[in-house]
Amino acid sequence: MSRRWFHSHLNGMDTQRILLDEGVEGSFLVRKSYSRKGQFVLSVRHGNKVNHIKIHNDGELFDLNGGEKFTTLTNLVEHYMTHPRVLKEQGGIPLPLLIPIGSPEPTNERWFHGQMSRKEAEYLILEKGRPGSYLVRESQSDPGNYVLTVNVDDKVAEIKIRFNGEKYDIGGGEEFLSLNDLMKYYSFNPMVDHNGSVMHLMNPVNVTRISIAGIVDRVFKLKHQKYQHYSFGTGGFWEEFDVLQQWETKRDSTKDIGFLDENKSKNRYRNILPYDHSRIILKCCDKSIPGADYINANMIKLEPFALADNYETRNYIVTQGCLQNTVDDFWKMIWQEDSRIIVMITKLFEKSKEKCIKYWPDLGQKNEYSKITVVNLGEYAHQQDMVVRMFEMTYSNYRHRRIFQYHYMGWPDHGVPSDAGSLLDLQFVVNARQFSIEARSDVSHPLTVHCSAGIGRTGTFVVLDLLIGLINRKGLDCELDIQRTTHLVRSFRPGLVQSEAQYQFIYTAINHYVQSICSRISAEKKIEMFGREYLNIKYTDELATVVGEENVPTLNPCTAQRVLKNAITCNTYPTTDSPLVSPTLDKSNVVELLGYDPGKPITPTPAIPTTADSCPNSPTSNVFELHSYENITSPLPSSECDIGPPPIEAPPPPPQSPIIIL
Repeated sequence: MSRRWFHSHLNGMDTQRILLDEGVEGSFLVRKSYSRKGQFVLSVRHGNKVNHIKIHNDGELFDLNGGEKFTTLTNLVEHYMTHPRVLKEQGGIPLPLLIPIGSPEPTNERWFHGQMSRKEAEYLILEKGRPGSYLVRESQSDPGNYVLTVNVDDKVAEIKIRFNGEKYDIGGGEEFLSLNDLMKYYSFNPMVDHNGSVMHLMNPVNVTRISIAGIVDRVFKLKHQKYQHYSFGTGGFWEEFDVLQQWETKRDSTKDIGFLDENKSKNRYRNILPYDHSRIILKCCDKSIPGADYINANMIKLEPFALADNYETRNYIVTQGCLQNTVDDFWKMIWQEDSRIIVMITKLFEKSKEKCIKYWPDLGQKNEYSKITVVNLGEYAHQQDMVVRMFEMTYSNYRHRRIFQYHYMGWPDHGVPSDAGSLLDLQFVVNARQFSIEARSDVSHPLTVHCSAGIGRTGTFVVLDLLIGLINRKGLDCELDIQRTTHLVRSFRPGLVQSEAQYQFIYTAINHYVQSICSRISAEKKIEMFGREYLNIKYTDELATVVGEENVPTLNPCTAQRVLKNAITCNTYPTTDSPLVSPTLDKSNVVELLGYDPGKPITPTPAIPTTADSCPNSPTSNVFELHSYENITSPLPSSECDIGPPPIEAPPPPPQSPIIIL
């Protein structure tokens, strides 16, 4: 969380003026106390007045009037922001902390990391591995001041930088009007610590963490710094990606199992192997056969990592494209790990070279893979570059499972997609499906992602998925660190996000996504101007009564009286002829949104059971739209019937499909 709500040198009168002139209900900031040295004040606007609440600091812990204690100001503020009814006025009226009033940063230089813990700073400095590496961060123990962290002969030295409201110094000697001036001076005039060690400021450790609001500026700067000299810390995308490559060479993780003779034939590329510590070990195999438990795949588990505490608890299986001799093992892995969604980001052949063997049966057919039977229940085209398939998988006499494969073919043979929107669309539909499956079972299922080698496109998708998930949960006030997130996933499988172009594409896609959110907010404001209100989407047995009833989209022609309530299509939206405007996905509306497919009745092929045969709780008509299983609320007694379409081959989509704006 950003700490721009902290203002080190505002007095009470200035605080009052700012909150009343610039703030709204729930606006707040934190400042130093002028009457009590070392103490702080939380100021919150409620109505037309400002409440000032003392924050007590005993040198180690922070609290509000003897309440719960916190180790940092940030922890205190985060607590009261996430528990809006805890803080109250004397009359018992809640004082929620809703909108922080931001303060300007002391510099826009990239060696300034803002809010960062001492542990994080030490880790970064040592990880760079070069004497003279340095960064500046905000002091967490003494808010309003700063800390210079330097690598001195592979040891970490810290120097406090004091700010008295007008000038900066390091506890004696020269004073400077700006933090930039201080850093420039000591870059040419090295400091000496109490042990006599000379501290040269040679290699800035540039910040990679950015606020959502700064994404456009960051992308612009990185693009224009690309051809400047790397050693000055201005090498753009290339510099950030090169640091990742340096980190990779320092890992001590082994890949011994993949190098064994009995496993070499199972690797699509001889030098792209799974880490031993995170590789998936097949359990249903003949242990007497050497290498029977091996597959070139890793499990990404974020939960145990301290650096991942801002990420959603989600597991990914990252793997290579199947070879002829690994197809059986692939399906064993899918069953063993209970994965329900496969994301395939490659064509079977590219430039006449095989990238992945076809590991699934043809439409309406079934194949045996060792003890596993897979039936292709249906497939349909989603947009121009994606095919969605639904399989039924059965192992021995166990209940069958529904598996969805999203086959994305929009990635060019070389480079990256020219349109970030197409990959974001893939990410959206995959997450919507994953959410609908897990919402009904309350069980987490790992998401399987593969391309050809299982590192480049696969890593790009995983990193993008993590970052977008973070934005969706934290909102536009959150901070992202694309480099650190990439570094994190690489700790599970080497080489994830394979090229600088892919790394830059992640920035481009995030920028695209943020702009789409801003467009959505703008569209919502326009809707509000016309007096339209909407809540979470839900079914109603009555026709919707929103303004412009002719624009309410009907979900299922089999149930004509059931429509999306409080959702409309806006034929005047500038980017498309008929987008669907709705709230953010949650468990009450995800299935309905998945069902929205305007005016495309699908007729089942003879090889596929009717909806009534497949799922008795579904509509009995033989004319249905894709994703028409919305009425199923629990698994059938004899099968696992996940929410999903009987996705029969569909006719070509209309020239302009609706855009779902969430």
